[in-house]
Amino acid sequence: MIDFRAMTYHDGIDAVENALSRLTILRGEADKGVFGKLKLIMCALEAGNVRTACDGFHAMTALLASQDIRRVSGNIFTDFILDRLILCDNAFSLMAARGEADGVLYEAMRSELAILQPLATLDSETLMDWTRKSIRETVKHSPGGPVRDTMSAMASAAWGGAPVKATPPARETAQRQTLMAEQPWLTWTYERGEMKEQYVCDEALEEIYARILESGDWRGAIDDIWNFHASYGSGKFLKSRYFIADGGRLVPMEETAAPETNLYEEQYNVLVDNAIAFMRSGRYAHTLITGGEGTGKTTLAMRVANDLPELRLVVVGERELENIGGYIAEASAQPLRFLFLLDGISPKTAGKCVFSPALPDNVMMFATAVEAEASSLFEQTVNLPYLPIRDYIECVDVILKRCGAIIEQDTVRSACIDAQADTRNKLTAASANVTANMLMSRNALR
Repeated sequence: MIDFRAMTYHDGIDAVENALSRLTILRGEADKGVFGKLKLIMCALEAGNVRTACDGFHAMTALLASQDIRRVSGNIFTDFILDRLILCDNAFSLMAARGEADGVLYEAMRSELAILQPLATLDSETLMDWTRKSIRETVKHSPGGPVRDTMSAMASAAWGGAPVKATPPARETAQRQTLMAEQPWLTWTYERGEMKEQYVCDEALEEIYARILESGDWRGAIDDIWNFHASYGSGKFLKSRYFIADGGRLVPMEETAAPETNLYEEQYNVLVDNAIAFMRSGRYAHTLITGGEGTGKTTLAMRVANDLPELRLVVVGERELENIGGYIAEASAQPLRFLFLLDGISPKTAGKCVFSPALPDNVMMFATAVEAEASSLFEQTVNLPYLPIRDYIECVDVILKRCGAIIEQDTVRSACIDAQADTRNKLTAASANVTANMLMSRNALR
């Protein structure tokens, strides 16, 4: 394997430029971002332009340090290469996620691994050494031969009574470049520790990282990489479980824990049993969840997703239904199970978007609606009625206990009865939060 440290800087420049020019799977990265800066550094060193090379190095280091790249190897440049190979969508990962094995892409990836393994060993110290060697060669061939510090040369001439001569411009440039290159350079290496981010596929990811980093020949890991994507998907789906449809894109969203309550347990059991059947390729039904405003329809659907970690959730608002075909197509290209939650639909919008064309096998639909008119579009309807006063009081108690508030039961009951009158018996989980917050505010003022 290539050892950049043992090379002359001319050979090193040629090796790096050759590697970047041969990229195929990551071809789109070759002329931009981190690789683009690296190419700029090589061109500058080849031309003897140390100022540009130094500037390019610091710009490249800034990109490596500031981008959302996972720290796994102990070298931020190696981390960048692993990120582009494993965590970012590319032609190979997308192919494997679809369960396909195109021979051309497969061989292209083998070649890419052979190129990137030695390139990943390039470090900041080697680049700094090449830059200084470039300066020494520039100085060696500058007019007047090797150069001492300008002020030292002028002082020596003055002491000896000789005329003080100005340093030739080329030699002054060489001196400035020497001073620039001698400034401290930020190292790319760091002490490895625990990974801070939590990704949904962490267990499998850590195994892939280890197999690649410990391999003497990255090409031997190609089957492992293909199997990884074929099992766990690609790109953002390796990192997140929850997504929201936004302007034609599926954007990762933060997971939120469902409140600890026993409300609607019967309805929850129907939904979770249905979702388990879907995940096991059994008989399942696309389901409409109906109920009044604030009854917790969305929360109940989210609770199902929370309790089934292998499920991916996609929340689609009514405005995004016109793009739902694209969202479904993106999900269908992954080896994962998706629960699409159409949040707050109406019969008018649901009828023309949801079931045309037929849904792929890895997509199940839940929808929420205040009215039940859309029920004919779904195979199953689950209704969340308004809460009886007993369940409402229990819900308020749960919220208060979760917040650490201690309030007399008679006071809680009285506030709940007042809420029942104010809402005209339309008691919901949302209004229980209002009642609980009101009780805590009153308690804090005492």
